[in-house]
Amino acid sequence: MSPLRELSIGQKLYVARVGEEEWYVSSLQDLNEDGLYIAMPYLHGGALLLNPGEEIQVRFVRESGVYVFASRVLARKHETVPLYLIACPAEVKRIQQRRFVRLPILLDVLYAPIPEKPDEQPAWAKGRTADLSGGGMRLRVMAPLPVGTRLLLKFYLPWEKKPVEMTLQGRVVRAEVTEGRESGEKLYSLGIEFVDIRRRDQDEIIRFIFRKMAERR
Repeated sequence: MSPLRELSIGQKLYVARVGEEEWYVSSLQDLNEDGLYIAMPYLHGGALLLNPGEEIQVRFVRESGVYVFASRVLARKHETVPLYLIACPAEVKRIQQRRFVRLPILLDVLYAPIPEKPDEQPAWAKGRTADLSGGGMRLRVMAPLPVGTRLLLKFYLPWEKKPVEMTLQGRVVRAEVTEGRESGEKLYSLGIEFVDIRRRDQDEIIRFIFRKMAERR
């Protein structure tokens, strides 16, 4: 059975115009033979304005994974809230690249460059995530690190019943300067790719992300 058949009214959807990378948040309002009626998608307070005939991509999350389908805007409806009527997809695909899904979340992280000598102790520092995926994280820190730096990472997945400690290795693949909360303060945003992550650790992170995304629907 197609996962689309099990969508319920109110299901959170992520919508992007074909060729663009910004995913806007919407929800399913109705589903019938005419197509899918979705709420006006928004991101950071801005609406995704679409015209009939435009091609879009839609993602949604279920316990079994993340799914994506292509569709086309059929009409814009002015009901109690603005709606788009989009075409029922010919095919719904499960995303196989599970690390693709990123969850915006703030988590405290201890990080340290991997010591060069076996008897050298790690020099731990504190950072905070901006997002997390099964393949890595975006980490905000106070001091810059060069691209290519190998790191030790320690953080907790805050499950309600029992937080799970994660001890992983990562590599800096991107580094950008951002502004801090205070005037003139600089923070550094590091794109971290997990290195040699065990499958069970990656599955734990993915399961946590799916659960949090489901809770936010």
